[in-house]
Amino acid sequence: MQFQADILDTPVSRPVIPETTALGAAYAAGLAVGVWKDFGELKAQWKLDRKFESGMNASVRSKYVREWSRAVEKSKGWVVAEGAVVAGRGGGGGRKGLLLGGLGLAVGLGLGWYAGNRKK
Repeated sequence: MQFQADILDTPVSRPVIPETTALGAAYAAGLAVGVWKDFGELKAQWKLDRKFESGMNASVRSKYVREWSRAVEKSKGWVVAEGAVVAGRGGGGGRKGLLLGGLGLAVGLGLGWYAGNRKK
């Protein structure tokens, strides 16, 4: 969590109950059957375990992000599905498709979007 706060240059709050996906499902079910009357009651359930503040120097952060971006670029196209068209390789027997580095790319795009669109 500390590294996320440092790289994103924003505070990251960790709740006491870390399984927030399961907790959210339970809260939704409870709201549906009347265990809680509104979101205000649910909000009162949330408790902070720890808040992580960014402490990384901006030049160090930039270096890490540049190196990470370089690694993402190098990972693109390393898995090729049969018949897929891969950037820079052509072919593919007329089938359409483009493989772009999988999860690393998705995370990279998400991190890039978040860093560019968050409010300070």
